Amino acid sequence: ELDPSEVGFSFGPNPATDRIEIRTDAGFPIDQVSMYDLNGRLVLKHIEVNENQFGFQVGHLTPGMYVLKAEFEEGILNEKILVH
Repeated sequence: ELDPSEVGFSFGPNPATDRIEIRTDAGFPIDQVSMYDLNGRLVLKHIEVNENQFGFQVGHLTPGMYVLKAEFEEGILNEKILVH
C-alpha cells in the first residue's frame, strides 16, 4: 500500500455531503477510484480516470463511514471518509 505523500495524495472534504475531490502530484495520475462501505461492499467505482484531479458525487450514498480506494500504477491507497 502506498503512503499518501509518495504521490502527493489529498482528498476532501472529510466529512463530505455531496462531492469529493481527489488530487495527486503531476507524475501520478489516478487510474481508478472505488468506495466501499464498512462491510466491504462496493458502492461506487470510477475506472480509467487517468487524471491528477478528479471529483465525484457521493450525495446519493447512505450517511456513514466508507473506505476510499485510489489505484495508481505505483500501488493502492485506502483512506476512510465520512459521508453525511
